[in-house]
Amino acid sequence: MSQKEENKLKPIFLVLTATLLFSIGAPISKITHSSPMVLTFFRCGSGLTVFIIYGLYTGSCRPFKIKPRLIIGGVLYAATSLSFYTALKFTTAANATILGNTSPFFIAILGFIFLQEKPLKQDWIILSIIMAGIVLCFFSGISFNGSKGDLLALAAGFFFSILAVIIKDAGPEDAIQPLIWGNLIAIIVTVPSLFIPDSVIPGNIPFFIVLGIFQMATPFILYAKGQAKMGTMEASLFKLLEPVAATVWVAILVSEIPSVLSIIGGSLVIAALFFKTFFAYIKTRK
Repeated sequence: MSQKEENKLKPIFLVLTATLLFSIGAPISKITHSSPMVLTFFRCGSGLTVFIIYGLYTGSCRPFKIKPRLIIGGVLYAATSLSFYTALKFTTAANATILGNTSPFFIAILGFIFLQEKPLKQDWIILSIIMAGIVLCFFSGISFNGSKGDLLALAAGFFFSILAVIIKDAGPEDAIQPLIWGNLIAIIVTVPSLFIPDSVIPGNIPFFIVLGIFQMATPFILYAKGQAKMGTMEASLFKLLEPVAATVWVAILVSEIPSVLSIIGGSLVIAALFFKTFFAYIKTRK
């Protein structure tokens, strides 16, 4: 393999590895059957430790920069984590990961409302398909708990869409700061849950630490490195594999098979997001 080919494959390998690591959050949550608050506390504690060590070791950032936008990003990241892992307790991994990855949909809507960015005709078609897929996912879990879980997953996608804009505007030197602040905020919010009787199951703690290190911090670092060389749009295409991988992991490990409506709805959402990101990527190549 030539050096040129190796340079092209490396960022793809980094992004794909990151995507597969991102996808282990749902199966670990389903296996442990623990409180989302307790899971979030230990996950964010171990993840925060890795981010601080990485930032200090590489000299890439000084932890806890005090900038209002970065702190707001931290609040959004904490809200994203809590919403997603709470959603997994009430709905299927397929619905949670698909609805939790709808941030490109919300980014388009927010851009239209607040930035007067007029979508093209093809954008309206794509957004309509995504909406149809979301509705089908909701119909697949049409119960109080199922609908609550779907709404929480959708909220996670919404919170992350705003966070993504903040991270993009922050620039490479501050991209990690909202995650550092977010983990700290999540730790503060969830620490009272540790004092609820029988809420902490010692055997689950290693799983939660694995989540913080290998599902949050490590894949974020790998994804950021791959995205820097590959480009945001192209990397986003590979990131769409996350809900597919998560659904497969959960089906294998806990025999949770999504309904037909979830499969159809999820396929519509993923396909529409793929084409939306692909069209945007093509524009950047012209």
